Amino acid sequence: MDPRSEVVIRQQDYLNGQVLLINAPNDQLAKNLPSQVQASVWTWNYADHQGFQSSGINSHFSVEFPQASFDQVVIFVPKSKELLNYILHVVVSQLTLGQSVFLVGEKKGGVERAAKQLLQYGKAFKIDSARHCQFWHMKIEKTEIHKPLDHWLKNYIVQVNQEQLEICALPGVFSQDHLDIGTAVLLPYLSQVKSGKIADFGCGAGIISAYLAKINANQHIFALDVDAFALRSTEFTFQKNDLNL
Repeated sequence: MDPRSEVVIRQQDYLNGQVLLINAPNDQLAKNLPSQVQASVWTWNYADHQGFQSSGINSHFSVEFPQASFDQVVIFVPKSKELLNYILHVVVSQLTLGQSVFLVGEKKGGVERAAKQLLQYGKAFKIDSARHCQFWHMKIEKTEIHKPLDHWLKNYIVQVNQEQLEICALPGVFSQDHLDIGTAVLLPYLSQVKSGKIADFGCGAGIISAYLAKINANQHIFALDVDAFALRSTEFTFQKNDLNL
């Protein structure tokens, strides 16, 4: 079992009722919690989602907070600071004052930095430190009105030869606010790609897929990614540039 999950189990007495595990690792944590806990998972990793489903764990694959009521949430710290800001926002916009938010993560993964992000919504207390991980608790003292998904987009312009694209990327997506060097080197050569069915594996914000669609409208593009935020970003990019996906 993941060390972060082991720390959650160590402090399972804090958990009660309908508990949402956010960005949880693909393990058996949800099935090893006590009977007073009814655990569900919110994940944006499709491989993890399939793993949870095959284990009989209630899993929501989406970029949006699940359409259900929860008593508590446990957030497993994501790599991206911007993504955690988004998650915290949607959590406090869906829960109410006084409800508990728990945060767990590895020390090397920036859990102490992440715990500081909790402070904008309430006092945060560290309740455990073990397995090179930390477990934090906050009771919500400030809620927010939910902001639509497009509020969290970052947009930037990419110019390739005579074509210009506006890229839209959500938090946590690779190269959210700039064109990475590898893609910049590749793009000028994509005009050599012949028309037909094209699969863009790991599409990210849809830069390559959108450029291929821009230079040849007859191409049938399959933009593929394991991450729901990447898939939704690609949809935004295609919509912004009036392209069909």
